[in-house]
Amino acid sequence: MNAPSSVFEHSGVKYYADPLATPKQLMSGATLLLDAVAATVSTLAAGLDDEDGDMAVNPKISAAILWGVLHQVRMASGMTEEASTRTPRG
Repeated sequence: MNAPSSVFEHSGVKYYADPLATPKQLMSGATLLLDAVAATVSTLAAGLDDEDGDMAVNPKISAAILWGVLHQVRMASGMTEEASTRTPRG
């Protein structure tokens, strides 16, 4: 069995993919994260469009949301890269 591969790292903390996870499971997890990213960005855009809304009035909320989105995208990217390394070559 191979050592677990890091799929995401932030502030010195590494997150690992389960060594038993299949490429399909990793891709499913990445898709789940990206679906959440799309919904979050859509909600953020709508919130920023409302000039009296909390997100437009308090940019720190929007910044915190965008940092979270960035981390989700990076994690999903790491998961797809890991899935690629686990996909059998024919």
